[in-house]
Amino acid sequence: MTLRGLAFLALVGPVVDPGSSFAPYGQYKLERFVEERVLSERAKGEYYDEAANAFRTHYDDNGSWQGEYWGKTMLGAAATAALRRDRDLGEWIVRKAVAFVDEFQRPDGYICTYSDENAIGPNPDGSERFCWNLWSRKYTLWALLEASRLAESDPELAKRVPGAAEKLLGAARRLMDHWIGQMEKGKVKIDKTGYFAGIPSMSVLKPLMLLYRRTGEKKCLDYARSLVAIWEREGSMPGLIANAFSGKPVSEWHPNPGWWAKAYEMMSCYEGVLDFADATGDKRLVDAVRNVADLLDRYESNPFGSVGYFDHFSAARECPNATTEVCDVIHWMRLNHALFAATGDRRCIDRIENAYLNGFLPAIFRDGTWACHATRSHGTRQFAAPHQVGMKYHQCCVDNAPRVPLDLYESAAALEPDGTVLALLYFRGDYALGGGVRYRVLDYNLLAGRLRVAVVAPGRRSVRFRVPPWAEDFLVDGRPADADGWARAEAGAGETGFTLTYRPRVALHEWKTREGADPRAELFEQVKETPEMAGLARREGGVYLTYGPFLLAKSTLFCASREECLNPPRRVSVGEKVSLTQARGAKSRSRFWRARFGEGEDAFSVWVVDLQSHDANDPAAAFSIWF
Repeated sequence: MTLRGLAFLALVGPVVDPGSSFAPYGQYKLERFVEERVLSERAKGEYYDEAANAFRTHYDDNGSWQGEYWGKTMLGAAATAALRRDRDLGEWIVRKAVAFVDEFQRPDGYICTYSDENAIGPNPDGSERFCWNLWSRKYTLWALLEASRLAESDPELAKRVPGAAEKLLGAARRLMDHWIGQMEKGKVKIDKTGYFAGIPSMSVLKPLMLLYRRTGEKKCLDYARSLVAIWEREGSMPGLIANAFSGKPVSEWHPNPGWWAKAYEMMSCYEGVLDFADATGDKRLVDAVRNVADLLDRYESNPFGSVGYFDHFSAARECPNATTEVCDVIHWMRLNHALFAATGDRRCIDRIENAYLNGFLPAIFRDGTWACHATRSHGTRQFAAPHQVGMKYHQCCVDNAPRVPLDLYESAAALEPDGTVLALLYFRGDYALGGGVRYRVLDYNLLAGRLRVAVVAPGRRSVRFRVPPWAEDFLVDGRPADADGWARAEAGAGETGFTLTYRPRVALHEWKTREGADPRAELFEQVKETPEMAGLARREGGVYLTYGPFLLAKSTLFCASREECLNPPRRVSVGEKVSLTQARGAKSRSRFWRARFGEGEDAFSVWVVDLQSHDANDPAAAFSIWF
């Protein structure tokens, strides 16, 4: 099924109603970040100019990936303009995109930061060539489509920049036409291009399907079908669909997953598969993606609600340390958003909520100027994003992050085909679902145990509320939830209010790892950028603590000592008693608690805080989720 108000909103008309509002947990950090990275004069000036300049210098002729940043910059800006209904920002995006096409698109349609359009691989000996030519073109294609959609969906904007929608859509078509023609003329196998078994190149399926939906051109669908066919071949590399039905962990599909199993690029491919399945009605492909998501949950999950070990699927669940690339967090949320739209599987929303609160938010610096490359479980600080490939203002995770607020907004609620309202996330906001239907969350504190929500509708209809896995005794106006994890109610015409009550669960979780597993200390510690982390990688599993939806941590920023953070008096066991006593920080917007473990002489206490609050880029700080 495809749920209205959730699936593919970015493809048709305005995304967000002008009267909508949205205030997710961590709003102050996100607002500062988006202000700096999208709305500021620096963002529209030197940040943008650096990304566009890569197309002038052809810096990527050395095999780099500067070419991805123009597309990512514009996608983040387009998401912000759609969410805020910011027409002035939309005009800036459209005018910049038109100027970009005028300056950089060649007559044959090619646009890239590689001067040689044929620098896509493989090497003469047949081996993979480390290059990101097609990957960068994919992001340019996607950004052109989003800029065109902005111009098309707003009549006033269309008047300000006449003809822009058609021009940008035409540029996207020529870019994809050149791509397809290049592959056919050179008889190039796309799974042999770029690196990582061609996975980055083949992630073009997502924007390719967006282009197909805009144009209806058969050659787009035919080319998409050829990509899917590559993944369906038994025994082939990477076999993304064939292996989905094997039941084997992704890390065991082929040897050496650190070479080929690139996490966020692979999840981008699966997001495209769901778009293709929606267009063609192929439900087997939906089953394939659902299977893969379950495999990732089982073998690649980490305490942050994300998957993978620092951008690869390499049995993350076995490793005694935990770290996740922020791009992986973002694309795990995006994949689950698309999967929920296709299946209605409530677990997808559970995953989005968990990943956002505990994997994404810890990576955003509170001053909003930058973000992390990876969230990790303990040490001194999260791993700040390094400046890569000669760029001063851009990095992959930093540039992907501004799209997250729109992704969350689109995941918060939906309409089933019969008009039933699905209340999915409980971040404060006013969410427009179409047809005069709105979903409103009026309270902010998820840990208060009480939330007021409302449904606005032109007539009577059913409402289903997701029961979060972290909420006990969940009631809607005093009525309990059903056994299937949904609570049901009825809304009348106009605005109907509901009161949700529950108890946020305090829980200990054991991180069991394979005995003798490689701690992957080099990837975890990142000593070159964070030298104070040397020697802090763990050699065994541990126990971590959650309160409601939040992963808790000891932090020297919140009263805990370094010794308490990194060398606790004893190891906590899952079955022992734990209690929390709330305090309030004078220096922070965050709440924090005194956690007491055990009873009698063996009991001990330590201050804890939600992990996202330990967001200072300070080498003298210390934190840990392990107890």
